[in-house]
Amino acid sequence: DSVMAAEVAAARQILRDFDPRTTRVAVITFAGGDSEKETGPPALTRQPLTNEYARIEHTLDFILRTDPHGQTHIPGAVDPATTALLGLFGTRSEKIVDSEKLVFFFTDGQPTLPFGPLAQSDNTRAVRRSALRANKAGIRIHSFAIGSEALAGPIASVELADMTEG
Repeated sequence: DSVMAAEVAAARQILRDFDPRTTRVAVITFAGGDSEKETGPPALTRQPLTNEYARIEHTLDFILRTDPHGQTHIPGAVDPATTALLGLFGTRSEKIVDSEKLVFFFTDGQPTLPFGPLAQSDNTRAVRRSALRANKAGIRIHSFAIGSEALAGPIASVELADMTEG
């Protein structure tokens, strides 16, 4: 899928700008079930926070090979990213207090979960709630809507960034 390839290429470009001595990176995917019934987890931490960028590259290669598909659960990705960056209990990430906490959020769709594809306004409200939680935690989200589907209705992506000063 060319959109997925564009998302991975964008992630790789940003990764090249980071210094592994000072910057940890994680990868979370958020492609849910591909029917009205959610059949899988809303998001998966594919690689916990690490400064070993070869692991990140390997994970991005895996994503390209598996081509995640399904519904788009934006809060399902933002909330575990927030939890990981805060190093909260249950994550595999070490808490670092005095660090800048950023999320680079790539999406090729509009939010279709947690309330289903016909509940656009409810899904967008859920995105706003997850953005508020991230903002309260001091996390800034830079959001990238990639592809025609994402650009057809970028409200959630724009608000995600706007509400977190991304």
